Amino acid sequence: MLLFNAFIKICKRDIKILFRLKINLIASIVGPVAWLAVLGSLPMSTNSGRYLDYVTPGIMVMSVMMPSLQSGLLTSADKIYGYLKKIFATPTPRPVIAMGKITAAMSKGMIHLSAVLATAWILGARMEGGLAGLLLVFGCALFFAMGLSALSIFIAFKVADLHGFGAIISLVSLPLFLASSALMPLDKMPAWLRCVASINPVTYIIDISRKIMLTGNISGCGLILLILISFALSMIILCMRTFEKGFE
Repeated sequence: MLLFNAFIKICKRDIKILFRLKINLIASIVGPVAWLAVLGSLPMSTNSGRYLDYVTPGIMVMSVMMPSLQSGLLTSADKIYGYLKKIFATPTPRPVIAMGKITAAMSKGMIHLSAVLATAWILGARMEGGLAGLLLVFGCALFFAMGLSALSIFIAFKVADLHGFGAIISLVSLPLFLASSALMPLDKMPAWLRCVASINPVTYIIDISRKIMLTGNISGCGLILLILISFALSMIILCMRTFEKGFE
């Protein structure tokens, strides 16, 4: 019970800071919603039908990926300004500290996902999977956000300053999104970009979400979900071990 209370306090503290400036939260939500509204209104079509139906899963994944990767910014600030040293000096086990920060970090991505899904529903995007399909999409997004948040916190812990963290996240985030099937089908891409997108893990998450939402077919979803769970657990373990080692 004491460990759970410590976890809750760390999580609440980080959530309070992440959501303290309402204008930042609103602006970060408006971004992916605007992307969906603008791209979804383009007079284009794909083999799947309307471009809105095609692009919605890609924007959903982007809405989870970007805030999750940026979530380590708070940990980087905590390290620079001494908060982590203070909390490391308490009896709270460091894996509990890491898990509290990861949980708080992924919550922002899930809020973004909910906003994009609501916008997609208002715009009339297809959602053939029903409640079961929607829960599977949320499950995939949850573990994706958890793994990326843990990775982001690990990077923030290892990198010396905020500028270095920002540079690394920028280097990772945009190529992951742009070199995927988020905005166009693989067969429409140049050969070199198709090769990159075909090995990009983000492509597989987008494709399984698109398959569920456009056809209602959940076959193959179990394997992707298992991979995402494995990814999340491996990143969480990496983050926890890094916290246990402390500052070098």
